[in-house]
Amino acid sequence: MLAAIRRFADDLRRAFKALSRAVEEIVSMVSSLFSWLASMVDVCNKNMGEPYRKCKKAFEDGYNDCSDALGIFDFLCNIVSAVSQVCHLARIGELLCVIAGVVKDLVLEKIGPPLASRIGDLQEMFYFKVSIDYHYHYNMNQSKPYR
Repeated sequence: MLAAIRRFADDLRRAFKALSRAVEEIVSMVSSLFSWLASMVDVCNKNMGEPYRKCKKAFEDGYNDCSDALGIFDFLCNIVSAVSQVCHLARIGELLCVIAGVVKDLVLEKIGPPLASRIGDLQEMFYFKVSIDYHYHYNMNQSKPYR
């Protein structure tokens, strides 16, 4: 009987440890997802902002070269400045980064804390401690006297 109770307690302990490991894995995965999302927004901002900066630099360099070449007729180079407005089309990619940033902020601020709280509640819900108190009473009746 005592061995069966010990086996039952050991089975409960193993089951709880497995559940605890599963919850820890879920928390780790969600944390990794949040980190990945934050890093992707940073990469997006760097990569998507780059075409606009390169385009503007090309037009600025072109304007400077034109101005140096034409000297007093550098007013003709203003056409380069006017055409450089085309570079703003490259900012459409940056809009995608802004949207990704809003999603990241939403996830990290609105979804992350409640999710972490629910995972803590789940762990607390399944946490239990098993203690066993048993009393053993032995009574002996003798049917024959000892010789």
